Amino acid sequence: MLKPLYGELTTGRLKRLPYLGYYILVSALILLVGFGIGASVGLAERMQGGEVADAQALLQDKLGLAGLLLIAVVFGVLFFAHLNLAAKRIRDIGLPGWWILLSIAALGVFASIVGGSQLASGINLLILFSVFMLPSDAFGKVPGPKAGG
Repeated sequence: MLKPLYGELTTGRLKRLPYLGYYILVSALILLVGFGIGASVGLAERMQGGEVADAQALLQDKLGLAGLLLIAVVFGVLFFAHLNLAAKRIRDIGLPGWWILLSIAALGVFASIVGGSQLASGINLLILFSVFMLPSDAFGKVPGPKAGG
């Protein structure tokens, strides 16, 4: 299960259905971690009588730097899996994975600056649907290792 998420960084490809399944899996894991953090913050705030500053101080005391680094590492690992899945799907469509992924990220940042977060979200959703809907090799074959040599 880890090979599609973290392996074959420069040569892997993913068809539409496996991409959708792994995309949903990684998204669900990110949501679970995010909800867990949100619940922890909410619980700490409730324990402190609704005072946000006191809740932040409590969490910093209990988690410490190691806990915050662990949360950052978990999100980083899941974000990398998302990027690797997208790059594999883009390569399967017939485009160069990492270069197109960087272009998409730059487009999202530009749309966010020019039109705000709603425009950026719309563009990201449009890109997600197009990456999912385009068939394999829609833009031609991607050069890769030759079979048998």
